[in-house]
Amino acid sequence: LNFINASAEYERGKLLRALNVKYVVAFHSLNVKGINLFHEFPEHYSRIYEVKDSMPRAYLVAHAVHDVDPVSTLRRLSSDAFELAQEVVIDAPIKLERPVQFRRTSKIELYQNRRVRIDARLNEPGILVLTDAFYPGWKVYVDKHPQRILRANYLFRGVELTPGNHIVEFVYDPASFKIGLL
Repeated sequence: LNFINASAEYERGKLLRALNVKYVVAFHSLNVKGINLFHEFPEHYSRIYEVKDSMPRAYLVAHAVHDVDPVSTLRRLSSDAFELAQEVVIDAPIKLERPVQFRRTSKIELYQNRRVRIDARLNEPGILVLTDAFYPGWKVYVDKHPQRILRANYLFRGVELTPGNHIVEFVYDPASFKIGLL
């Protein structure tokens, strides 16, 4: 919140879209590109704004930028040069060549508190981004094989995928829970 409040107004809408924010509650008028007044509550001195074209919960990209600094990552996400639907900022140095024609689909098949299953199809190597919080204890399996979870756009989870059709499953399975059971 400190970062977005310190950002220029024209950067705020793009950053909110990148962070998968759909609605914003404000106590004053917002004049931000891509954010429209949804409803006003004069008796509560508040307004609800809708963020247009926010990123979907799960999506695939063909280009990754390596950056581990949170402020640098947020600056990059809100810049005009960053293409939200085409690239992701990750915490590992992964080189993906930009394909001429990247074809991809991703569909959430199952969404539960401790498990998310996604059907992902892509014609070139890419990264699946799940705009759920990056948090210790989550594991990821691609076609039932364990993979490394990437920190995507500083706040979210991602996983590198090869071309083809994949079932990606994120499972919350913290060691602390197992220790607690024992």
